[in-house]
Amino acid sequence: MYAYHAYNLSIHCEFPLPELPPCDRPADVVVRLGKLDNLDRRSNGGDYFLGSVEGVGLLLVREGCEIVVDPEPGLDEGVLRPVILGPLFSMLLRQRGFLVLHASSVAIDGVAVAFMTHSGGGKSTMADAFHSQGYSLLTDDVMAIDLSEEQPMVIPSFPQVKLLPDAATAIGHDIDNLPLLHHQSPKLAHQLSDGFLQTPLPLKHLYVLEMGTHPEIVPLNPQDSFVELVRNSRAVTLLNAPEFNKDHLQQCSRLFEKVPISALKRQRNLAALPDVVKLVPMRSPPLPAMPRISALSAKFSRAASRFSDLPKTFRLVWDAAAPWTSAWLILLFIQGFLPVATVYLTREVVDSLTAAMGAGISWDSIQTLLIPAGLMAGILVLGEVLQGLGEWIRTAQSELVQDHISGLVHAKSVSVDYGFYESSDCYDRLDDFGYCVRAQKMGFANRPGTVGKTDSAERSLGVVIAPPSLSRS
Repeated sequence: MYAYHAYNLSIHCEFPLPELPPCDRPADVVVRLGKLDNLDRRSNGGDYFLGSVEGVGLLLVREGCEIVVDPEPGLDEGVLRPVILGPLFSMLLRQRGFLVLHASSVAIDGVAVAFMTHSGGGKSTMADAFHSQGYSLLTDDVMAIDLSEEQPMVIPSFPQVKLLPDAATAIGHDIDNLPLLHHQSPKLAHQLSDGFLQTPLPLKHLYVLEMGTHPEIVPLNPQDSFVELVRNSRAVTLLNAPEFNKDHLQQCSRLFEKVPISALKRQRNLAALPDVVKLVPMRSPPLPAMPRISALSAKFSRAASRFSDLPKTFRLVWDAAAPWTSAWLILLFIQGFLPVATVYLTREVVDSLTAAMGAGISWDSIQTLLIPAGLMAGILVLGEVLQGLGEWIRTAQSELVQDHISGLVHAKSVSVDYGFYESSDCYDRLDDFGYCVRAQKMGFANRPGTVGKTDSAERSLGVVIAPPSLSRS
């Protein structure tokens, strides 16, 4: 048998898999040819999958350690290998307990950064664009994540990237030197001679690739993050036993709790790839160490200088618009707790969905799911309403404060000695003073409110997400 290495596994195969690097370890996984048309056992949607692919043949994936292929007569091995290394290995890795995503990943400064999207969405192109800039590849198309430890780890696959000819040309490859993946595929196989890392790395950031008018990174909220993870998971419909569905939902919940997920928007123009590569943030160097007392002293000094005028500012705003200021403070308090309710209800939806799948679909299980889902929808609508109401309150408040400040400036100008007006720049100074006060006072008044809203949200979120997962087992 031929012996290879991929996904931290030793893979022994009866026929060559030239995409994989060789190894000399005992087998963790065996890939072999065999007859499958006379098996009595049916697929259980879990650790024993028996199925077929049109034009390929019958396939068996068993207990995360064996793949058996019964190919159709005359099948080209070049057509069979991508099926084994793609769909079949996705199932095998799920059977071994990994979360498997439609994603490619690269190594950046000792951590993994991944790009996730549907088939044909550009994840391989993005990974190869990073590789062309000197970053090492970790995975292409099939990304296995180990969630058994505190930090999610990306398991390296094998040194190959699948590219369409126009993408390969845009990255700078000579497509005449890249072989076809197989004779039935339009894609090219970029075999990496270097720049492939075989060491698992912690996942730092996961980007969902989307189209846009310009390169942009937009953080996703917990609901959208969870939906994207489920949508871009591999082999979910094939391995759909209740215990597998439950584990999959819990894995998705754990991942978006521990790893930030953002939308990476970019243009369809392949010439813009270098700009997208530059946009993805790299890990910042560590801040220089400071003695603990000096650091605390610096923080207190900055806070004192920033908020020294806070009492006067609030007194000014209160004198100008007391009712509107009261409404504004109440609104900030309510908005501060909306993220808490959203995360809590997301956890309830995931738990209810997991329980429903485990117990079987019934009206009682659906009712249990509808209640938190309906409440979450109501919270989202309420958030939009409160945001619009907040803008209206701040506009009214700002106009009253501006009028109040203008009156104060006018009263002061009347009381000042007439000799002041003999100065050539007195009018410029008065006008500048009035403008600066009107422009800055409301902004300074709004910032503490925003800080308060964020602080209340963060403290409450810390209580809600203290358990290890949004999905309780």
